[in-house]
Amino acid sequence: MQYKNKFAYFILVTVCLLSSICTAQQNGIPTDSIITKPIVSVKGDSLKTKAQVIHSTKKATLYSAILPGLGQGYNKKYWKIPVIYALGGTTAYLMAYNNIKFKTYRSALRLRYDSDNTNDEIELPEYSDNDLLVQMDSYHKKRDLFALIGVGIYVLNIVDATVDANLFYFNVSDDLTLHIIPTIMNTAYNNAQTGLCIALKF
Repeated sequence: MQYKNKFAYFILVTVCLLSSICTAQQNGIPTDSIITKPIVSVKGDSLKTKAQVIHSTKKATLYSAILPGLGQGYNKKYWKIPVIYALGGTTAYLMAYNNIKFKTYRSALRLRYDSDNTNDEIELPEYSDNDLLVQMDSYHKKRDLFALIGVGIYVLNIVDATVDANLFYFNVSDDLTLHIIPTIMNTAYNNAQTGLCIALKF
């Protein structure tokens, strides 16, 4: 079993090496320049490596938790900010509207059951007691539903910022292509042999 693992590892390394060589030859790059060294800058007697600024997933998550849309701005997905606030604003308006209607019908129903009221104090006389109860229950459920939707939008805003931060450096360019094409390889004895070349272009 140990020999099989070593053989599989050898095959994998060989395929990767051949793929790199084929890609370099197709792009006109010398094969001895496939392996690159980190770029360093010499300043005086000190060597300084150019460190890449890391895009923080924790920052994006924290920003969106503090203020919805702030994490999207950190991820440079500015077009998502008005979408988040449009959805959140609409949900907040509908929740407030249903809450006002719920309180209106509840107040009218309570006034009818108040022992000190007179007929002149009755609100919404066109509704029966049962109708008021039905309307009050309906608007109460709608208010709670939109409250849950608002919480869902808030959580989705955090999840979206976190996912975008994780995929910040992911290459989705159209220039990234993978081709498997036939090729002619020269052996150590200068004999041409046919084979397959895996070319990954950036």
